[in-house]
Amino acid sequence: MDAARGKRIVLVTTAPRGAGPVVADLRAGGHRVRAARSIQAAYELLAAKKADLVLCDADLVAHREPPPSDQDTHLRAAVAGAAQDLGDLLNNLAESVDELFQLASATPFLGRAGELTRGRRRILRIQEFLRDFVAEVSDGGAPDLEMADIDLEDVVERAAITVYSEACQKNQRLVLNIDEATSRVRADPAKLKRALAILLCRAVQEAPVAGTVTLEAKHEGSDCLISVSDSGEGASPEEIRRLFQPAESIDGAPEAEARLQLSLVQRLVGQHGGRVWVEGRPGHGIGVFVSLPQPSDERRVELRSEV
Repeated sequence: MDAARGKRIVLVTTAPRGAGPVVADLRAGGHRVRAARSIQAAYELLAAKKADLVLCDADLVAHREPPPSDQDTHLRAAVAGAAQDLGDLLNNLAESVDELFQLASATPFLGRAGELTRGRRRILRIQEFLRDFVAEVSDGGAPDLEMADIDLEDVVERAAITVYSEACQKNQRLVLNIDEATSRVRADPAKLKRALAILLCRAVQEAPVAGTVTLEAKHEGSDCLISVSDSGEGASPEEIRRLFQPAESIDGAPEAEARLQLSLVQRLVGQHGGRVWVEGRPGHGIGVFVSLPQPSDERRVELRSEV
């Protein structure tokens, strides 16, 4: 019995609360217990030699999804390769824009420098989207989250820094209003900051000169609700519906870019088990809402990764 002590055990269960007695017994026996979201994630810990044993519900084993087929693997590789080629093309385009900017700044055509700067920022945003997309496809569409109890205000401020310069150029107000009860949330800080930076960037683009961009966060039930809104021209229900269409079905680069940005935010939030929706009316700006489920205090204790 002594030889079995000190094992690193990964627990995969559909009923975390019901597993409490089992976890307590294992820890009383000197074992270290951590939770995994799926059998596949548990097996990856085994393969990485970060665990010695996996325990899971029989229900999960019976309904385990089959491993991806060779065709799925080849398709992911092909998509990732195409995205990488597009990324290389964007790199070349970015270098050309930089050269044009230097020429425009040193010639009487100084007025075109602003347009080149905006174009360069757009290229950077698409490059960031492609990097995230390639990483997601390479991981089979389900990249790991680095979940933690985080300071939401800190994450929001870091996201706001990315748009502060552009907002200042347009003499805009950035209003950050975080309810005190929502100061701590459970999320992946890097992915949440990325999603909020995208939404703030979109709002700064849509808001007029001397307009206002507002980010608010509060608890709604057991969820953390974050909204990012602008004081721009707003949109009709039909225009909002078009934002959720595939980018290739939209005529016009600005709408296609907005759809790409929203698509990435949906993926980042969806990885947290959350949802995204848009509200707006002509003349009243657009608000993008992000709802992130938050575990209860009891469940947080049970599912913490290490003791």
